[in-house]
Amino acid sequence: MRSKYALLQALTIAAVMLGACALPPPAPPTKPIIISAIGHGTLSNQQYGQYNQTQQKLLAMRAAKVDAFRNLAEQVYGFRLSGSTTISAFASQNDYVRVHIDAFVRGARVLEVTQLPDGSYQARVEAELPPDFRQCLAEGNCPQPPKPSADCGEGGCLPAPAVCTGVGCAPASGASLGWSSKP
Repeated sequence: MRSKYALLQALTIAAVMLGACALPPPAPPTKPIIISAIGHGTLSNQQYGQYNQTQQKLLAMRAAKVDAFRNLAEQVYGFRLSGSTTISAFASQNDYVRVHIDAFVRGARVLEVTQLPDGSYQARVEAELPPDFRQCLAEGNCPQPPKPSADCGEGGCLPAPAVCTGVGCAPASGASLGWSSKP
């Protein structure tokens, strides 16, 4: 009787051990993608002479932040470049280059804004993207920017919620980078 009990116990342990081996190993933890960018801003006294020193300083700081956010969006989505060159007598006469980026940036944070020795300002920003953001971007199912709802009430139009159709296409921190549907 005792040997039957020991055999049953051994078989139970073996079954549990074999069952544990049959389970797929847990997925390794993935780290979020952290991107950062730097932007610069300055003001000319000639162009903004109507503002006092403090206002000019704040405008330059704002310009640095906006430039940093633009650089951040360029890193994630790239940009559209168009241009033309006029050639006459085998020499370049006129070059026209235009860079266009239309991006929706949410969740990026300003790390620092510092004044440089020449009086201009430099801003550093960063955003945390989910580990599978590149896959989300390649599949085209990343969150889109909020669009105004067709049903506007007394308080005005409220934006529609961002759309997310892929697994992990928005990080837990609430940060997301999506693009606009404008051409």
